[in-house]
This record gives sequence, structure tokens and C-alpha cells, in this order.
Amino acid sequence: MSMAIVRLHAAGPEEASPEQIGAKAAILASVAAAGVPVPPAFVLPIALGAAMAEGDQAAERAFLDGLKRGVAYLEKATGRRLGDRRRPLLVSVRSGAARSMPGMLDTVLDVGCTGDATRGLMRMTGNPRFAWDCRRRFLEGYAETVLGVEASALAEKLNGLIAAESAENDRDLDSEALERLVLTYEELIAANDQDVLDDAMEQLIGAARAVYRSWTSDKARAYRRLQDLDHLKGSAVTVQAMVFGNKGMTSGAGVAFSRDPSSGAPEPQIDVLFEAQGEDVVSGRRTPKTEVELAVAAPNVAAELRGALVQLEHHFRDVQDIEFTIEDGRLWILQSRAAKRTASAALRIAVDLVREASFPSKKALIGCRSLMLTRSCSRASRTRQQRPRMALVPRAASPSASQRSTRHKRNGMPLLAIPSF
Repeated sequence: MSMAIVRLHAAGPEEASPEQIGAKAAILASVAAAGVPVPPAFVLPIALGAAMAEGDQAAERAFLDGLKRGVAYLEKATGRRLGDRRRPLLVSVRSGAARSMPGMLDTVLDVGCTGDATRGLMRMTGNPRFAWDCRRRFLEGYAETVLGVEASALAEKLNGLIAAESAENDRDLDSEALERLVLTYEELIAANDQDVLDDAMEQLIGAARAVYRSWTSDKARAYRRLQDLDHLKGSAVTVQAMVFGNKGMTSGAGVAFSRDPSSGAPEPQIDVLFEAQGEDVVSGRRTPKTEVELAVAAPNVAAELRGALVQLEHHFRDVQDIEFTIEDGRLWILQSRAAKRTASAALRIAVDLVREASFPSKKALIGCRSLMLTRSCSRASRTRQQRPRMALVPRAASPSASQRSTRHKRNGMPLLAIPSF
């Protein structure tokens, strides 16, 4: 397989095979090709990480060259520059295997948020609180994932400041408090004999290496063994331009279903938090707003989001579960996947999609057979669970999927992972 980077853009991906760039990136490429707004991104392929893990020096050179080429692409696409003092580019660095491994691999956000870039964000937006919030979010992720600082130590500093400021949560901290928090984080990192390099490209190199390295972590190895995924070759690394839901009152982040996953009703289900990033949505620390409140605050965004949900459902020919960000009133789609749903919802959705001519009745019948098999397996599993057995490591679930499932459990009816029709 090629070790060259793959660019994701609306004109169509250069290569979209999950075996090359991972399932998440392949889906994101398909979303972009469908004409839905996606932040520009590039992917360091799975083959590159596998070769680096084997000590291939050519792969190491390809890794560094790929990052340089990819950053140049993002800078041209966004009109911003990595580490710039005036218009800084910040990026997310995410993992992606050919099969989903929720919660097992690492992600680092706001990479490139150096001291100069923090001041650049202030100059670009006139919003010091936003700039310091980006810097503290970067330090939290980078310190834990790249430098190995305990997350609990960082959380202790944050919670201590929230208490000292008599604030309800981190959203209530002003720019001066966040600046002090950043200094506290930097002191904590130094006390752990670590250092955050104030060079944006070096930060990106460190983050990408850490994400590749997370493939060999103990929890990732155990997950693959338990899920019969030992045949997978590794993870890709997706580097994507950051979009900011924490920029102000006209910004936010959320999750949405194209149909109700509990009842199957053909109405979208939308959760959104204003002045927040995606990690705030899945943390459960704040109560999300609904589509009604989104339509009042940002009617154009609400209408565009509804349209994107319909477009993606038609494109993938299945109910979709998406993650989105709103930056200064502009909608961006960050991920889309087949939605989990209750058994009764799955049946109604299959019937409705046939009536809407979204797919042939034969495929709907196959989907219903899959549903019957899923329910039969579920009953058999419950029977087995009544017998004494040794404890096993539970199958991990991503925080986002877990939270969304909790909201849509009604009358004791769990959501099921129904195969796409």
C-alpha cells in the first residue's frame, strides 16, 4: 500500500479505502464528496504507521515529508498558517483503524496552539477568553496523550480553580482565570520533567507519533484480541483544520440523528451546546439544548443542519448519527455513522425508507432479517448471562455513543447496532 498522504476535500478523495485511511476518514471523505461542509483534512495512511513501527527509515522520512505537504495543503485551503502570530491554523490529530475501536485510540485537539498562536487568536478574533480556552484545551490533551501526564492531575487543577472562582463549571471562567489555569498547567508539566515545545510543527509531529503509538497500547491490544480484530494492520492519523464551537454565542457543538432512534419517527433528534466543543457535549457536564432552541438562536443553521441530515441519509441509505460544530454561525460536519436504534425503530425505519423509495424492499427485508438475528442473539446472550461465568474485560464504548444511547433509551428499550440496509 502507498505511504503517501491522502487529502480529503469536496472534489472527491484521492483514495477512500478504509484499509488505507481507516473507516472514520473514509466515511469523512464520502461526506465531503457528497457536498456536505467538512473542514479540510489530510490522512497519514495505515501502511505508513505500520512501516514506522517496524523501524523503516524510508517510512520515517515519508512521515515527516507527509506532514509538511499536508500542512501546506491545509494552509492553502484555510488561508491560515500553523503557528502564525496573526492568523494561526490549529489542527486536530485523530486516529482511525479500518474497523471501529471506540475509545481505544488517542486524539489530540488544538495542536499548534503555541504562545504566538494564542496571541494570534486574540488578534484575529478580539476574544482573549477564546484564545486562552484553546491554549488550555491543547495543554490538557497534549500533556496526557503525548507527555504522559496523569489526566487526574490536570483535572484537579481545573476543579480547584473552578471552586476558587465560585464558578459552576469551566464555562464560567473568564479570560484572566483561564490564563492563570494555563500557567498552572505549564508548571505541572514542568514538575513532571516534561516540556511542551513552543514550535507548532514539532507539536504536530509529537501528536501524530503519539496517535500512531496508541495502536500498541495495552487497552488497544486487549480490545483487538477480545473483538477478533488481530488481523488489522494499524491505525491511520487524520489531521484536520480545527473549527471552534467555543468561539462565542454564535458558535457551538452537538450531535444529531436523522430520525428518532427510539421510535423510528421521521423527525431529527438534535442536541447542541452553545459556546462549547465536542468534548463538552459528550462529557455530560452541561445539559444540551434541543432543535427548538437551536432554531430560535440560529434559524439558518438549524435549517441547514436538517438539510444535511436528509442529504447524508440519502447518501448512505441509512439513518445517520452525526457530530457537528457551528463556528460563527457556519455549520461543519465532523463525523457521520449509521445510527444505533431500538428494535421497534429499526422495523419502522425500514418500512418508511421503502415507502420513500430510499432503497429497494429486498434490502429492507435483509435488514429486518438482520434485526431478527440481532434480537435472537440478544436473547441467547441474556440466557448465557444467567449462568456463572468468569469476568471478562467489558467491550468499550465511545463516550459519545454511550451518552447518546443513554438519552434515547425509553421504556427500558436499548438501542441496537443494526447493520446498514
